[in-house]
Amino acid sequence: MKKLISLLFIILAVSSASCRNKDETGDKRLEDAKSKYLMEVILRNGSDDFISLLSIKYGLKAELTRKIIDEFNPQDLSQRILTLSKAKTVEEFERLKENFNSPSVEERINNISAETNVDPAKIASLLIDYKIWYDAKPD
Repeated sequence: MKKLISLLFIILAVSSASCRNKDETGDKRLEDAKSKYLMEVILRNGSDDFISLLSIKYGLKAELTRKIIDEFNPQDLSQRILTLSKAKTVEEFERLKENFNSPSVEERINNISAETNVDPAKIASLLIDYKIWYDAKPD
């Protein structure tokens, strides 16, 4: 996880440095798109097979399993950090900072359960299995 966060900060730094001297419209959007895509690739790398296994174990479609895991993925935090770091004024920073904290895990699980009609205990078990696998992966 530490390597992942370090890599994300490197991506942000490179993206930021490459955007300084370029046109702020097209080139900035291109760099943002590249950064976002690279973060997605890094975070999903190697997890697709495990997602399939979890889908089978819990009797869910792979798309639904991916949606549940993505809701708790560090990518969300990384994206929020990226957005917060791009604030151009103190007012914008303060507004973004208020939205920085996400609801509790229990609230998020209950929301997903209501949206997907999947038992909260099943969602929690799936997330625990995924976290154990994710933390055990070699960096």
